[in-house]
Amino acid sequence: MQSQMNGGLMLPSEEQRQEEEAQFSTMSESEWAEMMYYEGLEG
Repeated sequence: MQSQMNGGLMLPSEEQRQEEEAQFSTMSESEWAEMMYYEGLEG
C-alpha cells in the first residue's frame, strides 16, 4: 500500500482526492467545473 510511504497517516479521503486531482489534470476546465458542481449537489 502506497499510504505506508507516508507513515500510514494519509486518510482514504485524502488518497481519493489525490487520485481525482490526477484525473482532473487530463480534463478540460469545463469538465472539471461540471464535476465539482455535481459533487457539490451530492455532498
